[in-house]
Amino acid sequence: MPLGQSLTPEHLQSADPAGVVLVVDQDDNRPLDPRTAADRAMRTLEAIRLLDELPQACRLWVARPGEHVDPTVDALRGVLRTAAYECPKVAASLVEFSDSTQPAALARTLLHDGPPIECAWQGTGFSVLRLVPGAPETTVTSPPEALVRPDGSYLISGGLGGLGLLTAAWLVGKGAGRILLLGRSLPSAEARAKVEELRKAGADVEVIQGDIGVAGIAEKAVRKAMSARLPLRGVFHCAGQLHDATIARIERPILDTTWRGKAEGAWALHRATTGHELDHWVLFSSVASLLGSPGQAVHAAANAWLDGLAAWRRAQGLPATSVQWGAWSQVGAGQGMAERGVAMISPTEGVDALERILGAGYPLVAYSPIDLAQWTAPYPGAARSALFARQLGDRQGKDSGSSLPRALRESASDAERQVLLEDHITDCVREILGGTSLRITPRTSLVTLGLDSLNAVRLRVMLENSLGMSIDGGILWTKPTAAGLTDWIMHRMGYREEQPA
Repeated sequence: MPLGQSLTPEHLQSADPAGVVLVVDQDDNRPLDPRTAADRAMRTLEAIRLLDELPQACRLWVARPGEHVDPTVDALRGVLRTAAYECPKVAASLVEFSDSTQPAALARTLLHDGPPIECAWQGTGFSVLRLVPGAPETTVTSPPEALVRPDGSYLISGGLGGLGLLTAAWLVGKGAGRILLLGRSLPSAEARAKVEELRKAGADVEVIQGDIGVAGIAEKAVRKAMSARLPLRGVFHCAGQLHDATIARIERPILDTTWRGKAEGAWALHRATTGHELDHWVLFSSVASLLGSPGQAVHAAANAWLDGLAAWRRAQGLPATSVQWGAWSQVGAGQGMAERGVAMISPTEGVDALERILGAGYPLVAYSPIDLAQWTAPYPGAARSALFARQLGDRQGKDSGSSLPRALRESASDAERQVLLEDHITDCVREILGGTSLRITPRTSLVTLGLDSLNAVRLRVMLENSLGMSIDGGILWTKPTAAGLTDWIMHRMGYREEQPA
């Protein structure tokens, strides 16, 4: 069905589908619009949510005709990649095809029954998107002109946040003529102190308050940046708001808030700087757009739209670089990722990487020290994605080899099975919450222990993997105790005739 329409339960009532195909409607004459991408991302999220609630596995395909660069499709990649973590039984996948693609070949692709895949037909050629080991060169030949000009001005959106101020300090160190910091809110005391440090170092720094996603703010910022009669030479889009929410709980206001700062803000900067001879037009994206990130589908989609916009600008002959940053230490929204064992980018390392990336002229770079095997370990469905096949190799999404189903079958009574399951559930919760000595009884509310929506996704995935069965996403909220979950699971496994109330 067209992605311009919403998938509803009524579409699924007349059949027992093994899969659903959403076709991206293409109109080469339609102007690029981030709101269109937001609408399609929301419909895709709703479709994934609906299919994930079905008792049987039902695969989702997003099919995209045409071969031109389309940031809207890139935004959908962010959604699909995150779904691999949160909704693995949907196996959300993407196929691109052209007018010359044979219908039979496309049909074979849509009948694929493996892990999530992003693939494309180009004529008779078939390709699969995969990450490959490698890294940018560690040394870059100096460009013919300096990266930063003393006779140029530079605009930083999100300029009063940690990453924006770091970028400003780097520009000052490189001799930038003028810097304008655009921030959605008034500067904090820490931000004011940083700005004063830059000014004491001799920098011409101006602060302006405004939401980059609001009409007219980008144009105002560009005029302000050039008020000293220095030409605008660089734009750095560091703005954005991070709202964690699982796919099951994403509503349109959450998407709109994230989209306004990231995608609409970037588009506003594109329009406001058209006609300026820029050296750099830089988007601070996130590695979530490349890898997906549980609890961050909207964040991944909005940043993936940035990546697509950079490619689109390059196709128009305009400068653009999108950097898919990993989590930074000390600054940025990802500081808490260290608690999940994620290696962090230090400010010194990140600024050095930015300089090398700009010097090399890369259009799109992912920069993250993340251990992919560790990152995907709690989510075997995501680890099995074709995207990670070459990176993970033999470590890719192996089944847990759990002996629990066999132990349940061989148990002498339901009472014994109940104890096994309750103990297993509480062990999983302790692992997720990081408290091996945490006291949990079968009647303890898991919610009061701190099991939020993201941790609930992890618990669901762990139980599905160890039990070899599908578990309804909402059951963790209607049965929020080990005893309640055990009763529900035993019914689903056929050990009890009647489902408990």
